[in-house]
Amino acid sequence: MEALINEKKTITVPEYIFIIGLFAKQFYLLPSGSFQIGDLLLMTGCFMHLVFTKKGRISVDRSNNPLIAYVLLIAIINLLYFAFLHNQSFLKPIAYYFYNFIVVISFSSFLHMDNRFCFMEKIGRTLKASLIVQLGLLLSGLGRWAYATRYSGSFNDPNQYSVFIFFTFLMIFLIDKYTNKKKWIIWCVLGTALVLPSTSTGTMLGILVFWGGLYLSVVKSLNNHDKIVWGIVLLFFIIGFVLLSYGKLPLPRYITSNSMYIRIISKLNFFARSQDSSTLLADRGWTRVVASPQYFLIGAGEGGFERFNTWLEIHSSIIGPLFYYGIIPFALFARWMINRIKGAQYKFVFAALMSEAVFLVNTRQPMYWMLFVLIGFHNINSARRIVNG
Repeated sequence: MEALINEKKTITVPEYIFIIGLFAKQFYLLPSGSFQIGDLLLMTGCFMHLVFTKKGRISVDRSNNPLIAYVLLIAIINLLYFAFLHNQSFLKPIAYYFYNFIVVISFSSFLHMDNRFCFMEKIGRTLKASLIVQLGLLLSGLGRWAYATRYSGSFNDPNQYSVFIFFTFLMIFLIDKYTNKKKWIIWCVLGTALVLPSTSTGTMLGILVFWGGLYLSVVKSLNNHDKIVWGIVLLFFIIGFVLLSYGKLPLPRYITSNSMYIRIISKLNFFARSQDSSTLLADRGWTRVVASPQYFLIGAGEGGFERFNTWLEIHSSIIGPLFYYGIIPFALFARWMINRIKGAQYKFVFAALMSEAVFLVNTRQPMYWMLFVLIGFHNINSARRIVNG
């Protein structure tokens, strides 16, 4: 007879509030850049956990020390620029980084409690419910559209929508793997399909890396016969891709008229037509990083973009922090990420996340930071101990 021990079947009130906040994150009721209702609920759940459940005695894992130093340096750098330039735009990033730091610490603490499996399962169900809600909005026609051809669901912007869907199905994959659920692939396929109407090329890159990494991880565990079969399938895929690239294999109209296909082709044509790198850099707000490379050393601060003759933030969760805060703080951030993936089983999820992060701004999104925690939490199944009776 098998029995589960040391596992509570209920979750605390702060955890309930945190999960409700995670569900509410998909509803943008205020302008972009504001703290939405989901952020308020997430922060409430975190503070209630730290104050009431933990009685203020929260222990921070040593692997999170680089993140603590990183957030402190961010605050110092932005406060210095605020003091010199008197521009309040430098203050908002401090609030967002502090908020996400609290989310990281609290979420890590939730995952080390005795009810972690119950908590994880409820988060998994909540995230799946979020995908169903977004599917319902899309099919019913109630979701928002931007620029006539780009879908944004319940969000203010197509990229916000696509990033939420992407993060949601990555979290579902990790949680279902950890809690031994078998139908994760259905939700990953649904998530991929839901991203398509947004025509977000940055998110699609992350999705392609995810499915490619998943394919390689599956092939690695196959026997030699099955590896040969899948190798032949991959070879035909490559041949088909080459034929398509050279126009030798025409695509049906229902594909060529798809908005995602049109946007990807237009992006590729845009890059191909660009005579110099400045056009490409301007497209992502990267021009300033070439014009002022000294800030990679000292940091430009995250605000006052008019100094660089633009109102556009740097569209990258990698290049942006490096330019805003300089090499030393960024090295701390990189160290924290390395601590997260060390020994992780599903490193291709990290690769997918980073591929998307190169082209989109994720640092304000709590789910982005929660994914790092989940990727690194490879010993979660040790909480479920089986004894024979």
